[in-house]
Amino acid sequence: MAWRRDGYMSSDGTVIVCHVHGARFEPHSGLCIYGPCRGKQLERVDLIEEADGQLFIRQ
Repeated sequence: MAWRRDGYMSSDGTVIVCHVHGARFEPHSGLCIYGPCRGKQLERVDLIEEADGQLFIRQ
């Protein structure tokens, strides 16, 4: 869930921010560096980007 409309990055663009828990994640590794999940990682998913910019999760 975005912490502001279409916003998942911190205001300085250095980390991903969770709106619900306030957790912060390193963008390249997905490692949680602050919050209740500290030390765990986000799960990487493969995406497909269409010519019009739409993104889909690769099945």
